[in-house]
Amino acid sequence: MKTLDEINRLIAATEAELAELESSRSILLSRVAELQHEKSALLQPSTSPDFTGKSTVTNQSSQDEKIALFRSLFRGREDIYPRRFESLKTGKQGYQPVCQNEWIRGVCERPKIRCEDCGQREFLPVTDLVVKSVSRARGYLPATLRKPKNGQTRLPAGLPK
Repeated sequence: MKTLDEINRLIAATEAELAELESSRSILLSRVAELQHEKSALLQPSTSPDFTGKSTVTNQSSQDEKIALFRSLFRGREDIYPRRFESLKTGKQGYQPVCQNEWIRGVCERPKIRCEDCGQREFLPVTDLVVKSVSRARGYLPATLRKPKNGQTRLPAGLPK
């Protein structure tokens, strides 16, 4: 039978290994985001979209082509996007920026420190994967993406600049 000290050492070692895995995961997620951004830059049309109805993107077009068209028509911040939340205790609803370090043990100090006061925040960029997953899951766009009016881009209030 193991002693209390042995169990505590095993717990600490396992938690350290888990933190290392979470760190590796964060690095890999960042790399995927960078590659997705590079891919979308290659897929972006070099000219302005054709609004005469002679679009080259159809129902039979690939998902990447559809996302590239979507991202060419809707603009917003590329460096950050929000996630909707709803508090089960208070019923409060809203949006907050998606943080790469959220709930990572040893980095994120939630719930002791509010996200807006945290010095370890690292926001995730908008990628094709984000656009695809949000549009599939909810049927609407991330709040950072709005159809431009008169060539201007609107950003939701409350997002860091």
